[in-house]
Amino acid sequence: MRALAAMLHGLRESRALAAKRDIAGTVAALGYGGAEAIRLGDDCAAIPDGDGYLLFASEGFQDGFVRAMPWFAGYCGVMVNASDIAAMGGRAIAVVDTLWGESAGGAAPILHGLRDGARAYGIPVVGGAYQSRQCALFAVSGHSRAGAAAADQFRCPAGRGAGCRHRSAGEMA
Repeated sequence: MRALAAMLHGLRESRALAAKRDIAGTVAALGYGGAEAIRLGDDCAAIPDGDGYLLFASEGFQDGFVRAMPWFAGYCGVMVNASDIAAMGGRAIAVVDTLWGESAGGAAPILHGLRDGARAYGIPVVGGAYQSRQCALFAVSGHSRAGAAAADQFRCPAGRGAGCRHRSAGEMA
């Protein structure tokens, strides 16, 4: 039981979950709430659109990961957006990337991973922002559309005492 408690403590205090808790401050600063609330999943939002939803996903990558595994970071840019969109009932139709590298040569393995991920998942990279003379930054966003029937999802808020709650298609409306 001690090992489980230690593992749970490590997860709760992890950098990844701390970053998820930061989302609450962003949502509050943007003033979303009540009637204008957007349905949020894990790294993906579902915005009502006629009889379905527009799905927008985004993933930023920590510098240490990008520097240690640049090709895999690029590949993951497509993979995690495809996964986050699928978790909300859609299939990614395209991704855009933001890559600020310290040099064109340093950015090449990231771009090669992005290209290979796009080919593997059949999801085109349709644009983005690129600079080779700035501090290192890498993020990828995915886009999709899902019908109302597909929007039967799980929502897992991060933080202590947080539990998962199932959302039916009716709750997404």
